[in-house]
Amino acid sequence: MMIMTAGERAEKVKEVFPMIEHLEEAFAKCSNGKDYFGDDSIGYLDIALGSLLFCFETFLPLWAVRLGENTKVKKMMQDPDKVVELVSKL
Repeated sequence: MMIMTAGERAEKVKEVFPMIEHLEEAFAKCSNGKDYFGDDSIGYLDIALGSLLFCFETFLPLWAVRLGENTKVKKMMQDPDKVVELVSKL
């Protein structure tokens, strides 16, 4: 596995960001203006994507904040440091 420098990572983010904008637009259309994908309450797609909330906070901040602030989600979320530790082991 090749380790990228900070500059290389920044360049990759620049490449990916336009694609993420398209994804965010598609998510906005899918949600029909609601707070979550299915409705005004959390549904299966929100839960599935919410498991990667720490990643989405970078790319879909408004959705990530709304989901992360939900009291039911807060109870289920893992500590980000523990997730990073686990992923590093993998």
